Amino acid sequence: MSVWTAIFRAGTHTDSAGQTRAWTIADLDRAVASYDPARHQAPLVIGHPRADAPAWGWVGQLRREGDRLLARLDDVPEELKQAVTAGRYRHKSAAFYGDGGLRHVGLLGAAPPAVKGLGPVEFGGDDDWQEWAFGEGAEQTTEETMNELEEMKARLAQLEAKAQAAESKAAQAEAAAAQAEKDRRAAEAAHAEAQQKQAAKDREARFNELVAGGKCLPGEKDAALAIAAALEAGVELCFAEGGAVVRRPAEEAFWSLLASRPGSGLLGEFAQAPGSTESQAAPRADFAAKF
Repeated sequence: MSVWTAIFRAGTHTDSAGQTRAWTIADLDRAVASYDPARHQAPLVIGHPRADAPAWGWVGQLRREGDRLLARLDDVPEELKQAVTAGRYRHKSAAFYGDGGLRHVGLLGAAPPAVKGLGPVEFGGDDDWQEWAFGEGAEQTTEETMNELEEMKARLAQLEAKAQAAESKAAQAEAAAAQAEKDRRAAEAAHAEAQQKQAAKDREARFNELVAGGKCLPGEKDAALAIAAALEAGVELCFAEGGAVVRRPAEEAFWSLLASRPGSGLLGEFAQAPGSTESQAAPRADFAAKF
């Protein structure tokens, strides 16, 4: 399928390298006269190719109408023609060699349609050329403008949906992390409480052993357990024992101190069986002497 389209216009333009040049009607006429598809047929490409790129059509002929340079595009796929008609490519660029000959025509403004089987065009080895953009936005129809707006709205809706999904996922991850932290702290608190309860039981059992051995009195229980609990913090004491320097945790040193006390013998004295044939005056006297 062939189609004629304007690719360039006389006037002052700035090329892709930032160089400004005034193009005259005579320059357009020279481009028309010098164009020979048999020597070099300019391809129709998408974007700004600098190396090999697929050809979406070929320039079969050039002509000038007024101040515009028109190209006849041959072998253009129907899909690309529909994309241009729908306004997806509103701008064109024409690349010229240093002698003014046409190098290629580019379509600008959208991703290429999915058309397979297009042959490649090679651009290697010809660096003496510049590309000139040419826009025809003034010829845009109302229908094309509306189509473009609808496409922009659809893309914006997709971006918003993706952003909302990302925010929701982030919020879920944050909530999960917060719950995990809460569970961790609860587990640590429960473990600490269980350790404290077990430590209290161990102290009470240890004190009861001292009472049974006559090292402590039952009335000393509350004070002894309170002191032992206060010394639980892991503070170490350094003192001499048996001619050597000893380092021992404060709580353990406290229990050792209690265990080293001489037995009071009070519980044994009160535990003497009633009706004993031995004289009870001497034990009572001894008991009174202890106080």
